[in-house]
Amino acid sequence: MNADGTDVRRLTFSADGASGTVIDDYAHWSSDGKSIVFQRSSDATGKMDADVWIIDPVTGEERQVTDTPTNWDSTPSFTHDNNGVMFERGGGSAGFSIYRVDLVTGEATRITGDDAGRATGGKESPDGKRILFTSGIDGDAEVYVAEAYGGNITNLTNNDAADIYPHWSPDGKRILFETDRDGNHEIYVMNADGTEQRRVTTDPGKDSDPHWSRAH
Repeated sequence: MNADGTDVRRLTFSADGASGTVIDDYAHWSSDGKSIVFQRSSDATGKMDADVWIIDPVTGEERQVTDTPTNWDSTPSFTHDNNGVMFERGGGSAGFSIYRVDLVTGEATRITGDDAGRATGGKESPDGKRILFTSGIDGDAEVYVAEAYGGNITNLTNNDAADIYPHWSPDGKRILFETDRDGNHEIYVMNADGTEQRRVTTDPGKDSDPHWSRAH
């Protein structure tokens, strides 16, 4: 749809005529606005499975990026140069880890190791040098930053609340995230180094999964 909410248009039709459940969600734009990456979950194999797909918003042409029936590949986002996709993968007894898949070769590389715990929601910084993710390795959900290859992990939030869904600002200087530290889910913003954390929303409803908008 347009940025003002007009001209709403359906893009995916995978559930039409499907013999089971098909869910397309967690859509994320490429930085050039030419592609949308999303998660497709279905039970076509007999159990629910999730993979990463890309769609052209103009032509509707789809492309499957991951195909791993034994893993759950979810919540994707494009890398800073649009040449790859970040996503979280989990399967079996293993916890979730952040992966990066090369859109040319199709090769998926694990970014976060066991030292990052159950890592989810990976987002690459606008300069491609760092990644944001959520992990409960310190006892509850916190926002972490690491180098692009997964090293030098730093906890940016440190409290007893759930701090989740972090997103870089377009210039990489600030981070939006969701937290329930005030007894209700609200949106907070902080500097990229974790300083100056402040509340953005004040509402009795649940404010969740924030994203930045660009100036027009």
